[in-house]
Amino acid sequence: MPGAADAQVAGPVTFTDHGAHLLSADSATGELFYLSADADYSPGSSIRGGVPVIAPWFNDLIEGREPAHGWARRRQWNHEPHEDGYDAWVTWRGLRLVLTVRGAADSLSVGLDVLNRGITTQPVQLALHPYFAVSDVTQVMVARADGRTYEFDGTLVDSREPHAAVGGPTRIIDRAGGREIAVFDQGADHTVVWNPGEADAPGDLDADGWRRFVCVEPARLGTRLRGFTLAPGQSATIGMRVETREL
Repeated sequence: MPGAADAQVAGPVTFTDHGAHLLSADSATGELFYLSADADYSPGSSIRGGVPVIAPWFNDLIEGREPAHGWARRRQWNHEPHEDGYDAWVTWRGLRLVLTVRGAADSLSVGLDVLNRGITTQPVQLALHPYFAVSDVTQVMVARADGRTYEFDGTLVDSREPHAAVGGPTRIIDRAGGREIAVFDQGADHTVVWNPGEADAPGDLDADGWRRFVCVEPARLGTRLRGFTLAPGQSATIGMRVETREL
């Protein structure tokens, strides 16, 4: 795994304690995730690709909180490997986060739990930020369960849509790549569809890397994107189940 000196393999997945980051996951249709060859693994950085853990806030939506997308993806976690995945956990600033990852040939499940172990009520946001690998994002369609669709033309797409109450997955239809990826969210109130496009591509993407992924992110962002509150002793959970099939 390029640059990830502490990368560990647990069954079909590869991960690192840096952010409890899921770096890759094998499936019956091939690798599920894009991981930039130019990703930064240095202490305090965030890794571009795989599945970053976004907590305890999303981007800069909770006023006054830095760094963007929270501290979880930048800290070292503890872990326990299993035959089909891993568990990881970290406690900081009164919040305990637990990540559970399990993989199989036709599916992957990721769960994120947060517990307020502090003495004050805290505003919180949670998300999983998977970079799903595609052949070329400009030839891909993302279809939500509520009928909304997204296609990509090389410009920025950043959608923080409320979660479809009708249920059902968000589907990444990659006909050029010969597969469909279905993302079933759990405990989310928003689904974020994101690709930076060519002009806004971050500097830690490899050449034309923006073409090779689309993010479909289960998120719990709260009413008006302002987060939800956790009193001392309260907990919350979000997650996703990913299924893939050939087209």
